Amino acid sequence: MNTKESIRARRWGFAAAAVVSGAVAAINGLRLAEHDVPLPLTLASALSIFAVMAEVLTSWVIGMTSTTHRCRVTGCDFQVRLTNTDPDESIQWAEITASHPHHYFHQP
Repeated sequence: MNTKESIRARRWGFAAAAVVSGAVAAINGLRLAEHDVPLPLTLASALSIFAVMAEVLTSWVIGMTSTTHRCRVTGCDFQVRLTNTDPDESIQWAEITASHPHHYFHQP
C-alpha cells in the first residue's frame, strides 16, 4: 500500500470508527431512555460508550495502517512504529531496528 492509499485508508478508518461509535452510543442512549433513566445518566452512559468505542476502534485503525519493526533479540523491547512511509524508508528502519546499539531488557 503506497502512502496516499495508506492515508486514505486511515482517514476512512477514523471516520468509520466515529460513525460506529456514535451509532452504538445512540442505540444505548435510546434503550436507556425507553426505561425512563434520567437524562444526565443516559448522557453520561452514551458519552462514555462513545469514548471507549472510539478509542478502541481508533487504536485498531492505527494498528492496521502502520508498520512496527521490533528488535529480534530475546527480551529486548525496542520498537519503531511507522505510518505513511514508502517501502525504502520502511526497510531502512527495519535495518536500524535490527542493529540498534542498546538493548533494553525488562527486569522482572
